[in-house]
Amino acid sequence: MRPDKEVRKALVLAKAITPNPGGIETYSEQVAKAYADFGFEVTVISCFHGKRGRLKRGALTVVNVGMQRQWLVAIRMLSAVMSYRLRSGPPTLVHATTWRVALPAIIAFRRCPLAITIHGREVTATSGWKVFLMRYIFAKARKALAISQSSLAAAAQRVPALQQKAVVSWNGITACPEDAYLAAVRRRSNNKVCRILTICRLVPRKNVAAVLRALAIISEQGYSGWEYSIVGDGPEIDDLTKVREECGLSGKVGFLGRVSNREIEEAYSSCDVFAHPQVTDDTGRDIEGFGLVIADAMAWGLPVIVGRDGGPGEFVLHGETGYVVDGYDIGELAEKLKLLVEDSERRRSMGIAARAWAIDNLAWSKHIAPVVGPQKSPGGSHVVDR
Repeated sequence: MRPDKEVRKALVLAKAITPNPGGIETYSEQVAKAYADFGFEVTVISCFHGKRGRLKRGALTVVNVGMQRQWLVAIRMLSAVMSYRLRSGPPTLVHATTWRVALPAIIAFRRCPLAITIHGREVTATSGWKVFLMRYIFAKARKALAISQSSLAAAAQRVPALQQKAVVSWNGITACPEDAYLAAVRRRSNNKVCRILTICRLVPRKNVAAVLRALAIISEQGYSGWEYSIVGDGPEIDDLTKVREECGLSGKVGFLGRVSNREIEEAYSSCDVFAHPQVTDDTGRDIEGFGLVIADAMAWGLPVIVGRDGGPGEFVLHGETGYVVDGYDIGELAEKLKLLVEDSERRRSMGIAARAWAIDNLAWSKHIAPVVGPQKSPGGSHVVDR
């Protein structure tokens, strides 16, 4: 490590970042903020909707190369990295939040410590000649951070060297202050029905159709004291609307579309249960690496129902903080939904346990600890690898 009196600089390379919506976009912002909290001078080079160029975003300096075709974004990112080198010299470390955007750093900073995040699909779905490029890039990294054991296992099938180089380091959570949580608890106590929530991109892997069909089953069994809100958009919206109509749920299920961060917090605060029974396709390549929205739901004190495929089943304690189900088994999903719909005390106790576990175990400072090394965390406690 460099002497404390020297400025430590972190360069974060991200294919996209907020305000663009999405899990990797949120991840990139939170990782950059975590480095800033550790005292690094942080520059993020990425692309998002908005004016190109440099801007200050709190403690971060963000360089927007603009939304363009992939090859043009790559050229602009390389140009931005070279400009950074001329202006600031080599950083203390580089963190590429996906493997593709690491190449400019390899070209510009041959000896600079490089960390690359493994989410899942961006590795498992790579094919053809790009597999060889991906393996070359990971070979140049000093550290690879896999956001779950499932992500690492799937990625190592494509890049065998990751078994020795990568470490599993769970993501953090978006802050939910104690006062906001307590206000949410009071608000939920006034709900006349059990309010169920899903937040995701509407694609087959998220398995929202299974939730609709499971709710139709429990309604036929006489359990009608619920409402279901689906936040997000995506290519499955028309199919899911048809499933809702076929199941006779048009009056109880609402598609809210893409909403603001403030409205997402409102949804977490007002709902009672979070449903995300994700699945992995037959090839095993389209996996849910972690599920930031699931972790955030837990931090808001919601019991969660997740699929056993992918990363979420690693951090949801079955029967304590939620339920881990076979996403392909509609009957099992219906059973667990019924348990939570009919029992407010079960929801309350699981929600308390979910929040406590998330706060104790999921933090962005812990996530980047394998990169920055053992040192004092922003809160003053010692940071160690999991």
